[in-house]
Amino acid sequence: MVRIAESTPDDPFSLFAAWFKEAEEAEPNDPNAMALATVGEDGVPCLRMVLLKGYDAEGFVFYTNLESRKGRQLQDHPKAALLFHWKSLRRQIRIEGPVSPVSESEADAYFASRPRQSQIGAWASDQSRPLEGRFELEKRVARFAAKYAIGQVPRPPHWSGFRIAARRIEFWQDGAFRLHDRLVYHREAGGDEARGDEARGDEAGRVAWRTERLFPRGPRGVTMNQSAEPGSEARPGGAPVGPGHTAEAARLMRLATYASVATALVLIGVKLVAWIYTDSVSLLSTLIDSVLDALASIINLLAVRQALMPADREHRFGHGKAEPLAALGQATFISGSALFLVFEASHRLFTPAPLSHPGFGIGVMIFAIAATFILTRFQAYVVRKTGSIAIQADSLHYLGDLLVNASVVVALLLVSQLGWVWADAVFGIGIAAYILFNAWRIARGAYDMLMDRELPDDERERLQEIVQAHPAVVGLHDLRTRTSGRDTFIQIHLELDGEMTLLRSHEIADEVEARLREAFPGAEVIIHQDPHGVEEPRARFV
Repeated sequence: MVRIAESTPDDPFSLFAAWFKEAEEAEPNDPNAMALATVGEDGVPCLRMVLLKGYDAEGFVFYTNLESRKGRQLQDHPKAALLFHWKSLRRQIRIEGPVSPVSESEADAYFASRPRQSQIGAWASDQSRPLEGRFELEKRVARFAAKYAIGQVPRPPHWSGFRIAARRIEFWQDGAFRLHDRLVYHREAGGDEARGDEARGDEAGRVAWRTERLFPRGPRGVTMNQSAEPGSEARPGGAPVGPGHTAEAARLMRLATYASVATALVLIGVKLVAWIYTDSVSLLSTLIDSVLDALASIINLLAVRQALMPADREHRFGHGKAEPLAALGQATFISGSALFLVFEASHRLFTPAPLSHPGFGIGVMIFAIAATFILTRFQAYVVRKTGSIAIQADSLHYLGDLLVNASVVVALLLVSQLGWVWADAVFGIGIAAYILFNAWRIARGAYDMLMDRELPDDERERLQEIVQAHPAVVGLHDLRTRTSGRDTFIQIHLELDGEMTLLRSHEIADEVEARLREAFPGAEVIIHQDPHGVEEPRARFV
């Protein structure tokens, strides 16, 4: 992966080509989609999405109806700006420059390469003009399809392309804590006039690119669909896939894992010293628990890093299941510590021994309680913000540690003040039982997620109510849901009027999907449309 923090290529087009190739491999849909900004007669900017159809050192090419709003604006004010945003790569490229029409031969060649239905559509659509209804458009499509039923479809005289000659190109790459990388290329006439970090020109010195790096920007307090920065606290280009699929959520999850590992390592050190001084089996139990906490937290750290990776070609549903796998690993570690503790405590119960320096042990445990309490409060905050099951599992056994540490203090007081030497072993066995209970809770939740357990009944009922509230939906069936880490997946079959056109049924599915995404932020929704009343084999669930 090409990183602009590490190098500055000689020209922007080689860097664009490298990034574009990576986008074609990583982006699930339309890596060539770009936002096009133009200016109207009133000076107000106008923005829309178009598709890049070619690029070289001369500029970036797209095609459109010349009589559309953007076509007229570009002919009246031949300057524009482009923005590529590749969410999965956390990158964007901004391009600014003058606009010129492509040649007739270029437009003819590209139009001839289009699917026949798209060629018909170019004739049928009076782009940006008022439309009485969908039926009017369908009639025009049918009319031109009949007109050009035989032979090639010629290019309409009002349909062509534009080329934006880049004068400024900015490459933006996501960085941790909003410390993003920004590299700008400025194109100037005359190599001697180039200034900045470095000037690059052609052999004749007629064209020069000068580069400069800019301080990053990372706005706070914006929502997912309001930011224009792929890597700021709210990522553009789509809804979050889960309650915390933002840069800020990712940052919080990483901080929580670092804090967990650091706390566990500190507690291991102080508890080891306290156990050596006191020879307390209940204090040994907390030492073992802290060692396993550290191991589990390290596994958790690695799992969270993996789960936060965007979907790729080999893992198109993302890496969310790394979290429940980590949770199962934690449950295994916790269970092992509990069984070892039962063995040690049982031996001490039948062969009790006096403790030394219990006061020192009590002081260490009070420190451990304070450190663990601070950590669990931070973890609870992170879970509320992100919904991470791995952080939740980590927090659960640290919450258990609070009770464990408190019980050790009680055990040490009973031994030192009342001489109840057996209390140390009894509390150790009780702590082991509590640890096993926590391990079961963690393992059960992780197992449910790995086995694609359905959403709770109340959420499924709410989902069905949302779908059936649409007036065009006659019924629904084969509703399936699951979660994977922070990601939620919904699959459903809609029953619609069998006389409805395919295009209208698609529009209804889009409307239902939008309502579901609003109610279940970030969910990935897959909808299949079925004609109502048609008998077909359907899955039956017990």
